Amino acid sequence: MPFAFRIRLDPVADGAPVAVTGVRLDFTTRGSGLTTAPKDVAVPATLEFKGNLTASVRDHPSPVECALGELTGTLTLSTNPKGITFTCDPDSLEKLTETPDDSDDSSDDDTPWTFAPSSLDVEFGDSFDGLDALDEDQVPKLVLPKSAIDYRYLEVFVKLTLQGAVEADFEQSDVLDVLIRLEPRPQFPFSL
Repeated sequence: MPFAFRIRLDPVADGAPVAVTGVRLDFTTRGSGLTTAPKDVAVPATLEFKGNLTASVRDHPSPVECALGELTGTLTLSTNPKGITFTCDPDSLEKLTETPDDSDDSSDDDTPWTFAPSSLDVEFGDSFDGLDALDEDQVPKLVLPKSAIDYRYLEVFVKLTLQGAVEADFEQSDVLDVLIRLEPRPQFPFSL
């Protein structure tokens, strides 16, 4: 039996200074313990994403947790050739491309500031299949809540569940660190 799976979260960055704008997902088989996945059989799988928002790192405040999205599908552990294939459920994949309805959000729209990134584009490594279900203009993303404007740091975590049992918990997979930047809206009345 191989080692348990671990999910890699590699940053996708843009510009200088480097700004994280997305995350690239992939798997590694060097997690602690042994996997419960049967060999050469597709089993139901879920990737659940969460974020911890923090206003400061100096005084170590308790982070605020937020859900960032979920991707369902099936996972197959192949033995010949060795590999992992996560086949995305088309409906779940499409749901990651949708922007949540903000009509119920009670945040102050009069603020002259916005924040970036407001979402993280999701890119998929070679272990992912079923991505052709999306149109060219559809981009899967993890959308941050509007309350993220009150924070400066985001940690992105992911949990893998196979057949309803946790294969890799949030603390066992990679963590992606993201700096949240305040940006003035284009109609800001004066320059800084």
